[in-house]
Amino acid sequence: MEKFKKLVFGTLFGGLLMVAPLTTFAENDEVDAVDPNEIISVQENVSVPENVSLARMTLHFNHSANISFSNANRRVTATTRAYRGIHSTDSYSRARFESWGSGSVAYDSGRQWSINGGASTARSGWEINWLSYSRTAKTYYGN
Repeated sequence: MEKFKKLVFGTLFGGLLMVAPLTTFAENDEVDAVDPNEIISVQENVSVPENVSLARMTLHFNHSANISFSNANRRVTATTRAYRGIHSTDSYSRARFESWGSGSVAYDSGRQWSINGGASTARSGWEINWLSYSRTAKTYYGN
């Protein structure tokens, strides 16, 4: 009877040690999921030449970004308008999806420039919206 108790206890304890790492792995796996509604926007301006005063280069941006959904697809759109004082000036918008792990880029709109100080609008291509596959939506804007 004593051998039977040791066998049962050893089997239960050994099974518990084998299951504990699997539970921890599953919990960590869920933390890394990409939020399909998150958009990261980054301002990137062209460098200012040394002979240009920064006082004349003060810019303000109105930038907005959103994600559109159609069936099982999604795309990110960015719109930017730049102002120097009270006057509109040209700007660009860029919209794309980036993989958080590898940094690879997909469905990039490229820089879409405004015309005559108007608003610039960029739309990425359509991405399949699978939670386990989705990339991070990113927009860039600047002057």
